[in-house]
Amino acid sequence: DQHKVYVCVTGAQDFVRPARPGAAFDRAEYYANPEEYVPCFHETIAPHVSLLVPTMYWDRRFPRLLSTDQLQSLRASGNKRLLAVADLTCDVDGAVEPLVRSTTIDEPFFVYDPATRTEQADLDGPGVLMLGVDILPAELPREASAHFAQALLPFLDALATPGAPLSAELSAATIAE
Repeated sequence: DQHKVYVCVTGAQDFVRPARPGAAFDRAEYYANPEEYVPCFHETIAPHVSLLVPTMYWDRRFPRLLSTDQLQSLRASGNKRLLAVADLTCDVDGAVEPLVRSTTIDEPFFVYDPATRTEQADLDGPGVLMLGVDILPAELPREASAHFAQALLPFLDALATPGAPLSAELSAATIAE
């Protein structure tokens, strides 16, 4: 159904498989010896994903979640399902290799074209929409604070005036007078 949102939460066991045929995935072994594992996310999950939101720690010892070659191959096969990547860790040239640069709050997106391996500011161009705002985690509390301040503004006069009658909301929120 195209009117539903499906969410798939994955873990390391979904990103890689042991290089040794017949071996089972072992999380502790994977973290200790990542070179003994090969990526499989691009074959098993990426072909079915419209929006990829990676949030995990990654370093160069580990296979990438999605390399430029893997994305290019996926698109060349005719699979254009992956529309966007929102890398909340903003791991440039990291787990999702096509995130070639960070973005900003004012310009949070660019389009990465796997066919030409180029990025463009034109959001209507061919490719995958990329988001990699490196200060995004700090923006969420800022927005929440701004919202809270706006909600509190109508009550400030009563709060700042000693003895002023309190609204029902402020009376209910008062724990000591």
